[in-house]
Amino acid sequence: AEKEASKLKEEMGKLERRLKDYEEQQRNATGVKKQMQEQRDRALKEVQEWKGKVVQKTAEFEKLSSKMEETEKAKAGALADLSSTKHQLACANEKCEQLQAEVDKYRMEAESAVVKGVVQKEVHRIEEEATAHAEVARLQQELAEAERQHREVVVQWERKYASLKESADHSITEHAVEVDALNEKVERLEEELKKVEDERDWLKSDAAVKM
Repeated sequence: AEKEASKLKEEMGKLERRLKDYEEQQRNATGVKKQMQEQRDRALKEVQEWKGKVVQKTAEFEKLSSKMEETEKAKAGALADLSSTKHQLACANEKCEQLQAEVDKYRMEAESAVVKGVVQKEVHRIEEEATAHAEVARLQQELAEAERQHREVVVQWERKYASLKESADHSITEHAVEVDALNEKVERLEEELKKVEDERDWLKSDAAVKM
């Protein structure tokens, strides 16, 4: 109880000294008001500056998100090209099988033909079909090479996407931490400003009561 009384007495002494200081400042009210207004203006200016930084960081985050969307679209385009190439290769394989079946058919008919002229004609047709078959085989090889190149492109895009995603995740984390820190500082400044205003109002009220 004695400690509490001593502490209260000490607090009362502080309040009395502050009241005396305030009464002294009241005699020069214009200067005090100007000083408090300047402090308030500086605090508000700092708050606005930090809010501006928050807006800037938000804009950077949106720009990075847009870049990631473009990368996703490019990857989807590469996958679509690969799918189209696979479809072309499947069609070429089907055509090759059809030609091979016809060649086999003509060969069997030629072997069983009685008339020499018919045999020669069929042999000629077989040779033409064989040439066509070779052309299809060449096309199939070209399509296989195209598919390999598309796979390389997809791998490159996936690596690039992974790198950009990792960089974006890191930037987003840093941005979130920085934004939280800025918000905390803004809140702290606003609380300090409110305390200054509340203390000023309390001193005015207390002084008015004592007068």
